[in-house]
Amino acid sequence: MMQTSSLERIGMRTLVAMLSLALLPACVSYSGLKPIYPDAGHPVYHIVNVGTLQPTLRWEAASAASAGYDLVIFEGPETLFGYVNRGDLKRVYSREGIMKPEHSLEGPLNPGLVYFWSVKVHGDDAPAWSRYNYSLCIGIYFMHASDQLYRFRTPAAQQL
Repeated sequence: MMQTSSLERIGMRTLVAMLSLALLPACVSYSGLKPIYPDAGHPVYHIVNVGTLQPTLRWEAASAASAGYDLVIFEGPETLFGYVNRGDLKRVYSREGIMKPEHSLEGPLNPGLVYFWSVKVHGDDAPAWSRYNYSLCIGIYFMHASDQLYRFRTPAAQQL
């Protein structure tokens, strides 16, 4: 019977542990309405690319949205954690009272830029704009990005 050495067993355990950590899902929580398209992406390395300058944004329907939804889109810098300073964001589009949980933009956005968006139930007593929180812990590394707007990137001019 063939026996494995201690070093081989430690190497195998290390490999299994590393694979387990690599497959470890992150924790994402939403406050407000969850995006369907484009999805939230990842606050550090993944910005969802849309294929048009006039995307149709979709979100989960709210049970109490008889008055509709409000939508806002900001143009902002591409940064590691979505945005550094909310003052750096420029509102470029907004609509109130949208009756379905989706909206096709009525005019084109600029090509090749990052946009931030949020949606809420319409009304004076409506909750705050929808956002998400992202947490990931791998070994001694912990990452937390809170209060993030959803974001997407429009295609570059040469891709149109």
